[in-house]
Order: sequence, then C-alpha cells, then structure tokens
Amino acid sequence: MRKNIGLSIFTLILLQVLTLAPFVFASPTAQSDADQSFAIAVFPPNFTFSDTINAVDQADGIIINSGRWHGVSYASSTSTDFKKKLYNKGALLVLTPALLTVCTNRKET
Repeated sequence: MRKNIGLSIFTLILLQVLTLAPFVFASPTAQSDADQSFAIAVFPPNFTFSDTINAVDQADGIIINSGRWHGVSYASSTSTDFKKKLYNKGALLVLTPALLTVCTNRKET
C-alpha cells in the first residue's frame, strides 16, 4: 500500500513538471522588463482554477498563461518579492522562466 502511494505521488509530480513544457518553449525570457518579475508557479492539486487565480492575485500578480492542469500558472508582477508571496499563498514550487529558457534557447548562426 505504501509503495502505491509513493508511486501515485511521484506520478502526480511528474505530470505537473511535464505541464511546464509549454512555458519553457513559448515564454519570453524572464526580466525582459526591468520592473517586471516573471514566475512559473505550481500549486497543490487540490487548488481549483479559482484558487490559483486568487493566489496569484493576492500575491500582486497577473496570470499570463496556465497549463493543462489549473495548478500550474505563468504569471508576472511588479512586486519585488513576488516569488515569496506566491509561496506564502500556497505555491509548492516557483520557478524562474529565464533559468528554464537558458537551456532551450539556441543561437542562430
């Protein structure tokens, strides 16, 4: 029984991470504007889409795009502590898109 729970949790996390792929390949680089902060936030599976919208809004941000699962959102804010606020509002993981796109952006020759 315990092995099945671990496998279920691993599968859920894997699905959430795979949901980030559209953001990695289609997002602009973070900090394209000096006053703007961008983040990819992963919220708990029990969050509804309304919960996600409210959490981002209460963190002084706006949702730019959302993933297949309503708990994954690409958001921006002018707040200097935006990522910290997202964690305080329930985000399990907050990623910087620039770190993800560095590995996927190719130099054109």
